Amino acid sequence: MPVPPPWSTLVVSPHFDDAALSLAGLLPTLPGPPAVVTVHGGPPPPGAPVSWWDSVCGFTTAAEAHRVRSAEDARACELLGAEQVLIDHPDGPYV
Repeated sequence: MPVPPPWSTLVVSPHFDDAALSLAGLLPTLPGPPAVVTVHGGPPPPGAPVSWWDSVCGFTTAAEAHRVRSAEDARACELLGAEQVLIDHPDGPYV
């Protein structure tokens, strides 16, 4: 299956930071431009309570956790020369 333009490589990442943590050494060497497609990149439902894990990580709301993690992932993609593509499906605790 050909990769849709403008990308030459698609990396499927289940969650924020999975691609950056697993493939940081490989992404810059791939024929460019690559895209990192994050499956669970969607925001939590409005008013969703913060998950246990997000609370342990210091977040006070689910929306804050999503906003910060999305921004961190976007910055990692930028540094690695990849485009961030988010699928609008929330992470497990927020489904």
